[in-house]
Amino acid sequence: KEGERIVKCDCGFEFGDYQINWKLKCRIRVRDTFESIEKLYPKMMGSDPEWEVLREYFCPNCFTLLDVEAVPPGYPIIFNFLPDIDAFYEKWLGRNPPDKE
Repeated sequence: KEGERIVKCDCGFEFGDYQINWKLKCRIRVRDTFESIEKLYPKMMGSDPEWEVLREYFCPNCFTLLDVEAVPPGYPIIFNFLPDIDAFYEKWLGRNPPDKE
């Protein structure tokens, strides 16, 4: 977008700068009860919500499920990775990134 490096959903929703955790702009469903976990897993096959919760991250525009985290209750939102965009283009594709051409 106008030379900016952003995170964007397939539907076109823009989460913003790629260096900021895009999950903070998602709709988040937290499965933190036995009842909500048993909607996904058979009884006694899911996690104990006192030890682990499931966080589901949805695009706020199209509601596509983008990521799921299984973490202890209260654990901070995980920033999965920060891509080295320059290295990807220069070392893997052998050309300059589009915003530096």
